[in-house]
Amino acid sequence: MNLKNGDHMTPEFLKLNPLHTIPVLDDSGVVITDSHVICSYLADKYAVDESLYPKDKLKRMEVDARLYFDCGHLFPRVRLMVEPVIYFGADTIAQEKVVYMQRAYDGLEKCLTSAKYLCGDNLTIADLCCVASLSTGMLFAPIEEEKF
Repeated sequence: MNLKNGDHMTPEFLKLNPLHTIPVLDDSGVVITDSHVICSYLADKYAVDESLYPKDKLKRMEVDARLYFDCGHLFPRVRLMVEPVIYFGADTIAQEKVVYMQRAYDGLEKCLTSAKYLCGDNLTIADLCCVASLSTGMLFAPIEEEKF
C-alpha cells in the first residue's frame, strides 16, 4: 500500500479497517487490524507448537506485557520520529525525539539481562514485534552499545 497516495483511505480499504491503519489481515473472512493481535491470532491458529505464544497463563501474560511495551512505548516513539519526515516533509528529527526513543531501550535491556529473549529462553511473538520497532528506531536513534 502506498500511504502517501492515500491507499489506506479508499472505500474498499475502509470497509476492512475503518481505522485506516496497516497492517490488516483477512484470514478467510476473519479481519484483524492490529499487528500485535495479528501475531497472536496467527500463532494461536497456525503454530505447530506454543513456543511463540505460550498457552500457560503466566507465560502468556509475560509475552502480552512485552507486546504492550512495544505498542505503548517503542512503536509510538518510532512513529513520533518518522511521521514528520514521511508525511510532512521534515528533513530532520528533533533531538528530544531521538532521546525519547533511546530512553525506551533501557526497558528492553532490563528484560534481557537474565535471559536470551524478552520472555526467557525462547523466541516469542513479543521478540518479533519489538525487533520490528527497534530496528526502525535504531536507524534514527542509535543504541549506545557500551550502555546496552
